[in-house]
Order: sequence, then C-alpha cells, then structure tokens
Amino acid sequence: MKLKKIMPIIVLVLTIMITGCGREKVDYNQTSTDINRINLFDVELEKQKIDFNKIKLEGTDKSSGEIYYYYLKDDEVFIVHLFEPSQEEYKEIEKQGYITSKGGIKTNTDVICNNGLVLEQESNVESFAKIIEIFKSVK
Repeated sequence: MKLKKIMPIIVLVLTIMITGCGREKVDYNQTSTDINRINLFDVELEKQKIDFNKIKLEGTDKSSGEIYYYYLKDDEVFIVHLFEPSQEEYKEIEKQGYITSKGGIKTNTDVICNNGLVLEQESNVESFAKIIEIFKSVK
C-alpha cells in the first residue's frame, strides 16, 4: 500500500533527474564549430559564478538571421548578438567596431566581436570587465 503512494514521487524525481534542469551540457571534446557559441559563453559565465537570466530575442529583419540575448539581473543588463562568422553583416560590424541597429532600432553602440558573437560595450554591470574577459576567451 505504501509503495503505491511512494511510487509517483520516485517516478517524478527520476524524471527530473533524467531530463535535467539548467543549461545544456557542453562536450569539451567537440570543436567550437560543433557547439553553439552562446551556450559555451553561458557555461564559462557559470564557471565564474556570474549569474544572469538570459532572454533570447530575434531581430525584426528575419532575412539577416540576427539573434540577440539580453542578460539581466536586478537592474544590471548586457547584450550579446549571435551571427554566423561568415555573414556579411557580422563582417561589417567587426570591421566598424560598432553595431548600427538592435531589433530594428538604430544605434551606434561600440562592440567587441569574437567568432560571430558581438558584445555591446554599453552596460551597467558591475563585473563587466570580467564578462569581457570571458567573452574574449570563447572560441
């Protein structure tokens, strides 16, 4: 009788353990081209105990394929864009050193580029110097 009451709880716990909760596991034996670069960046942030909520957004121009992420914690925020490194738009941003639009809004924000990732330098994050260091280390 007790087993019938306990069994659903055991099944629930096992289900949670099997599906996992949290970020994707990254196999460091893979090359970086096989790993989503933004997830690798997230893993490195987590290793350094830098914890932000991540919100994925897509640019208004669907043909460009621009995806960007807001990293939020309390009143702090920073933004990372994800492009294919071979994309003309990314190459232009890398050459100029700034991004001219964000979600259809025209801006001229200074950025740091790294293999298709673009980190906006406008931020109110206290530990932003450490975030830049982590960002530059992602390959």
